[in-house]
Amino acid sequence: MQNEKLTRKLADVAEVGNNDSDTKALLLEISEKLGILIDLQRARNPPVRESMIQSEDDGVIDTSWIIPHKLYDNSQFCRIFNVAKITAQKWRSSKLIGYILIGKSVRYPGSDIIRFIEVYASRRNYKIFPIVDE
Repeated sequence: MQNEKLTRKLADVAEVGNNDSDTKALLLEISEKLGILIDLQRARNPPVRESMIQSEDDGVIDTSWIIPHKLYDNSQFCRIFNVAKITAQKWRSSKLIGYILIGKSVRYPGSDIIRFIEVYASRRNYKIFPIVDE
């Protein structure tokens, strides 16, 4: 709620006619970065609610095939999202996805993958590729 007020306040200040172009550009840049920070905060601390499992037609990605208590390795995680290992590492370092290090091996709890899909991936229309147990 406070973030929305701050964003509106920045927009109001940017619209005032007596500001020079440098100030307006700076305020717009701050507003964009604030939006990114808000998305990161929401991804790290999702709202508490029951898991909504619906079809992709409803705009929510089906996560029923992910086992919440299972640990998925890095290659499985990359196959689910069809991303490179460096992308997964960037998501980990940005703290968008929770992970566990076992020795040098990276594991992702199924519950964190579900949360990541619901909070981060579904908003960005990522294509999710279900994997079958090997």
